[in-house]
Amino acid sequence: MLKQSKPVLKTSALTQTEALLDFSLAEVCSGIEMVQAAKLTNNASLAAGFIRHAIDEYRHANIFNNISSTTSARHGLIGLNKYLTINAYNKKYIDRDTFLFEKKSLGRFSIFVYISEKYAAKHFNSIVTKDSILNKDEEQLIKSILSDEKNHINHAYKSTIKFKSNNKLLYFWFNLLERENQIRRNLQNKMGWFNNRVTMAILFTSMLTLRLLNRTIRVTFSKNRPHLDLNQALFQSHEMI
Repeated sequence: MLKQSKPVLKTSALTQTEALLDFSLAEVCSGIEMVQAAKLTNNASLAAGFIRHAIDEYRHANIFNNISSTTSARHGLIGLNKYLTINAYNKKYIDRDTFLFEKKSLGRFSIFVYISEKYAAKHFNSIVTKDSILNKDEEQLIKSILSDEKNHINHAYKSTIKFKSNNKLLYFWFNLLERENQIRRNLQNKMGWFNNRVTMAILFTSMLTLRLLNRTIRVTFSKNRPHLDLNQALFQSHEMI
């Protein structure tokens, strides 16, 4: 599933390592949601399934985090953020006010889990398979995670089918709502990337403008007062506007 086909560029290493950290955080938040769902359900069998799911998510998070540490060390990457609470909120991995199982019925919760897990597995696979920076052992660990995710998807799918058999109209309605929410979250993530790039562009332009302005002031000062040194004048001056 994962392969190394080309020499890895530093930008690729950074992108993939950030993706590993991102998925680690997402798995932690998913585990939190599953634990909360297990607390709220009155069905013992369902609660056990939620707990097993949560254990898998926490194990996955630990694997993602460990791999990100080794890849960042191999490629000299520094300053990467790990489990920052603000990131979990900003990326909509977890809600500040309420848990998913508190505001969604079991049927809608199952549909949400199915759509989200399926998208996440596909998204992660598409990121790490391109010019993969992982070694063989790390690839095997990732394959084990993707195998677990397939099991989660299958279990969620079975639950959605059961819900569909009981209320087909509501199933299609919830399915439509959750897919719409998924599209909205994806657009927000893309806009976040765009906004970051715009901010960096503005910052770069501002710094360049300040440097040009500083150069212009020095040139003008030297022409008008050739006998004075600007740095010395600034140092000796105590006046402010």
